[in-house]
This record gives sequence, structure tokens and C-alpha cells, in this order.
Amino acid sequence: DFPDAVGSAMGFLRPDARHGSLATARRAAWLCVCLQANAALDRIVLVTRHGEREQLWKHHSTLEEQDVLTDYEGGPPLTPQGARHLEDVGRALRSRYVRNNCSAELCLQGPFGSGGPASQSQLRVESSGLARSLQSAEAFHRGFLLPEEVPTSIFSRSDEEDRLLRAYTKCPTHSRRLEEWHASEEFVAKEKSTEDLRRQLSIAARMPASPLKDFWNVYDTLQVAARANRPMVSNSDLAEAGRLAAWLESRKFGQKLAGGLCGGPLLAEVARRLTDGEPGDASPRVVHYSAHYPTLLCLLSTLGVAVDSGFESDAWLQERILAPGSVLAFELSAGASPQVRMRYWDSLHAEDLNMDHSWHWLDLRLPCPGGICSPGDFRSLAAELAPTDVASWCKVCANSFTGTCHCDGGDCGAARAAGAEVEPSSEGGTAYGALVIAALVGGLLGLISGVAASRMGLIHFSDPSAHKELEEVHTGNGFGSAIGAQNEESGNGRC
Repeated sequence: DFPDAVGSAMGFLRPDARHGSLATARRAAWLCVCLQANAALDRIVLVTRHGEREQLWKHHSTLEEQDVLTDYEGGPPLTPQGARHLEDVGRALRSRYVRNNCSAELCLQGPFGSGGPASQSQLRVESSGLARSLQSAEAFHRGFLLPEEVPTSIFSRSDEEDRLLRAYTKCPTHSRRLEEWHASEEFVAKEKSTEDLRRQLSIAARMPASPLKDFWNVYDTLQVAARANRPMVSNSDLAEAGRLAAWLESRKFGQKLAGGLCGGPLLAEVARRLTDGEPGDASPRVVHYSAHYPTLLCLLSTLGVAVDSGFESDAWLQERILAPGSVLAFELSAGASPQVRMRYWDSLHAEDLNMDHSWHWLDLRLPCPGGICSPGDFRSLAAELAPTDVASWCKVCANSFTGTCHCDGGDCGAARAAGAEVEPSSEGGTAYGALVIAALVGGLLGLISGVAASRMGLIHFSDPSAHKELEEVHTGNGFGSAIGAQNEESGNGRC
């Protein structure tokens, strides 16, 4: 009885506890060592789609969104059903990767993989900055972590600067390709052949007749209504609408139109998270990105898994939109010859913990021999398929409007002097340090009556010279005198 043995080991340290014999403690320690030695996965990276949400509207080429019903800050939120489903997904993945339920080849190394609490160093969670993905991350980890554990931190960035999980909304090159595709023979023929179906579905959705390029909005209206038990069409008509929407979206984010434009930055980050650490080191065992179905499609197409890849095995991508709560997993095995595998689960029936979900996971090929990569090959692959840095992505996407691209494409010094938030952090997020330092500098100038004001501009935390300048200010005679004068004026000797 493994849990009882662990309890007995703890009892050995606490003489008043039950089953507290030295022999039992030794047995528990032996079990822990054996379990660690046999753990099959060194670490995993999970990319998930958010859960069911309220309705939204999406532009056909820029892919910008608008909340149809409430103009909710951060976009439409999860529904209660969506939150419950994501909690079930988290619980199912804990069962997949954590003892005592995981199968031998899928158990994670480390204390968390052995069923212990997850420390902040073992788990890294990031989300896009929209309500539905942030809520999904929180719900997911309610199921993935033990009830008594401290909630994990969820890191994010402003949506305007998110090229990691929402690059597909910030790439004019991709938007231009979509506009060109809408005029292509393939698209025009599909539009003509589906004219009657789209008219009937638009009427049912109480919307004007929809051109094919805007059909996703009709489908979303029908789908959201059906999930809320307010169906507007029959199940068969909804399935047909789903197939047409999947045809549209799988090509929109396929190899030909998207490629590495919208999935490259995330692939580079996945490769870094999987391969930068040494086996068994203290870097996170689990990295989770809470995102959107285009995020998953973009990442897959960057890796060559797309409806237009030429492989019959990828045809499933045009059968239905990736379901809410879908999971794309990158698993790095432990041992002398570690390997990276990519797998997908649609998360359907996640609430049934008695079901053997392993049958529902798809093994997807990576562009390496046998569809499986060594860590070194995966790292090289990411460098080959993804833009190497922010400036490269900005250039290939023709993006000159986000802060990071404005800086990397021009004069960062001028942008910084103007007070712009311009530098990306190491995680690819917006650097808010400029704003914090602006306030700090303003406070210092008020305290020291202009000491060093002529030398200090807007300073960024990541600039080593800024630290040196501040140190010089702090240690200079003027700083101490100014603080003393301020204390005397305020009458507070401990200021």
C-alpha cells in the first residue's frame, strides 16, 4: 500500500504517528527510489484550447475579435459548463502523468510525478490575456493539482503584444494571404457549391446570408446556442455546419497560408522549455500554455501536420474544429536516449475518469525519422522552422504596429525616450519595467530636488547601464543629503 508506506515513513520522523517503525520507513524510501528510477517522462509541454465560451464575432482576414453580447473586458468568458469541463481535463491529465494512476511509460519524474505537491519550480503556466483562456487555465489546474495545494501562478501578457499564443491576429502577411485565397479558384468553387447550405444555416441563425469567408461566425452562433441547450438547427445540420467550418479554418491555418508565421514563436518556446534543461534538473517538469484552437493549428502546421501537408493521416483536421479543452502534448522521455513525442487528445468525455483515455490520444508525427525526435534534433528543427528572434518575426509578418516590432524595426532609444513600452522580456511578453521605472524616477526627482535629473532618462530594468547609474545616484552625497532634508521637512526621523 504505497500511500500507507509513505505515511509510515513520515511516521518514522514523528514517533507519535501510527505505523512508525524503522522497517516501514525503509520500505517507503525503497519504494520512492524505485518509482523515481522507473519514471518514463522527464518533462512535458501542454498546449490546450480554452473551454466552452460565450459567443464572439471574428473578422475573416485580420482575425480580430468582438464580443457580440456584452462587450466583456477580455472577450467573452467561459460558460459554467466550460469551466467544469476544463477541470475534468486537468483531472484526466493528472491521472495520465502522475502516480498512482499513470501507466509506466507516462509517469513524470520528480516529486510531483510521484504524487507529491507541485512546487512553483516544477510547474509553469502561461495563458493568453483573454478572459476565456485565463479562466480555463485556472479551472484546468483545479483538477490537475491536489485540492490542498496552493494555486499555481498563471503568467500572461497583454493581448496587443502577444505574439507567442496569438500571433495569428498580428501578422499582416497572413491576412494578405487570406485575402488572396478568398479570390482563388478553390475558394470560389467551394463558395458556390455551399451557397444553399450557408443560406439555410444563416436563416436559422437569424443572420444575413453569409459569404463563405465569414461563415465561421454563423457556425459559432449555432454551436454556442446548441451548447446552451437552445438548438437552432438539427444535430445533422449542425454537424454539416461543423464540417464546413473545419474545412475553412483548417486551410486558413494550414501550411500554405500560415506555416511558421503564426506558430513559429511558440514552437521556439516549446523547444526551449523541453530541451534547455538537463535531465532531472530543477527546471519545470510541466509547462502549460492555455490558448486557442488557432494556436494549436498554427503550431501543428509549423511542424508539417496540416490538412494541406499531403499526408492522408492529417485529413482529420478538416472533419471538425478542434474541440474546447483539446490538448496538444509534447512529451520528453527520460533515460539514456531521450525522445520527444507529440500527441493530441480532443478531451471528449474527460469527465469519465473510469474511461481509458489512452485509446483516444493520437500519436502525431514530428518531422524527424520515425516521427520522433531526439532533443537535439527537435531544438534544431525549431531553429529551422521558426523565426530566430523578434525582429525576424516582425519582418516576415510585416508587423510594424506592436510595441516590440516598432522597437526592433526602428530606433528603440527614441521609442524609450518617448515613454513607449517597447522591449520584450525573455518570455516574449511586454516589458512593463519602463512604466515602473518612470514612476520610480519621478519619485526620486521629487525627493532629491533634481540630483542627477539631468543624467537620468527613462530607464529599463533589463539595461545594465541603468543599474549602474542608479547605484551611483544612491551612493552619491547628494542622495543622502536630499533624503535627510526630506526627513527634516516631514518631521519623520525614520523616513
